[in-house]
Amino acid sequence: MTEDRRSVRTEQAIRAAYEALVIEKGVAPIKVSELTECAGINRKTFYLHYDTIDDLMWSYADSISDELTARLSEHSYDEYASHRGLLLSVFVDFLETNHDFYNYVMTHETYGHTDQKVQERLIEEIAGGIRDNRRIDHDYSVLFATFIVTNMMAMLRMQVNGYTHFPKMEIRAAITKLNVSGLSGFDVLKPAEN
Repeated sequence: MTEDRRSVRTEQAIRAAYEALVIEKGVAPIKVSELTECAGINRKTFYLHYDTIDDLMWSYADSISDELTARLSEHSYDEYASHRGLLLSVFVDFLETNHDFYNYVMTHETYGHTDQKVQERLIEEIAGGIRDNRRIDHDYSVLFATFIVTNMMAMLRMQVNGYTHFPKMEIRAAITKLNVSGLSGFDVLKPAEN
């Protein structure tokens, strides 16, 4: 039991140190020695948890994806279809309630592989909802989900990186309008009839 608590505390220290170093250093590579010093652990302890800094970084893609898909599953497909912009609201709320680190790795081009992995998981989740609730084949459900997720991510990335200066609610309205207009030729966004 004590070993488990110690392991959890060490994991938290590693993650907190990594997050602080990413925000501090930006795109500069992080060395294991820097991370262990910041976390107050030795190299051997780090290697008990991760093989490399890249393994640690990839673990964030899993964490972000898991948390986002859990938040998405709090609403039904019909809620998303009936309340335009709800999907984007869930995503924006996630970014706003999490710390700067998630915003940074989800929107900065240097961490595109993390962003890509999260996008793939979101597309898979949303495509499954479309497929299950609209009885649309796999290829179309993936196409629709990709359209929605990539539009959402691109607009948020542009706003966070300073290319646009829309308030988040205006971005939400614009993306919702674009998604609805772009998908209006299909029955994907219509609420289910009772």
